[in-house]
Amino acid sequence: VAPGLRLAWVAGHPAAVEGVVRARQDFSVSALLARAIERFCRSGAFDRHVELLRERYRRKRDLTTAALRRHCEPLVAFREPVGGFYFWLRVADDVDWAHARDLAAADGVAVRPGDQFTGGTDGPRFVRLSPIQVPDDEIEPGIAVLGRALQAARRSPAQS
Repeated sequence: VAPGLRLAWVAGHPAAVEGVVRARQDFSVSALLARAIERFCRSGAFDRHVELLRERYRRKRDLTTAALRRHCEPLVAFREPVGGFYFWLRVADDVDWAHARDLAAADGVAVRPGDQFTGGTDGPRFVRLSPIQVPDDEIEPGIAVLGRALQAARRSPAQS
């Protein structure tokens, strides 16, 4: 329903549910908020809200995919997400990713390096990218900045 809203329910075998109930803590969930969410869900508004989000996120995914293909291939490889919020980009080996990230940041585009999200040594070759909070009209220009930074940070074959 909303980011940060923590409200859930449990369904399962009665013995399992009973165990959860015994260990449960309510973490100060407001009874008023819980009732409002229950009404929101029963009214059908939740289903309409989810469909609206699916359309919005699909549009953002499609805009991002097209921009990445136009501005960043072949310097990144990726699969278009079929769910979730994130693109996982693999940066080409002939790109100095640290330098590219600095260039993009200097041009106003911050990108989170993959090593913040992995435990392995491949993390620095990856980028996690999410267009969800970015206005539609800023996706293409932001990806173009990333593409220019990647191109500028490309090593010559002798440097690779």
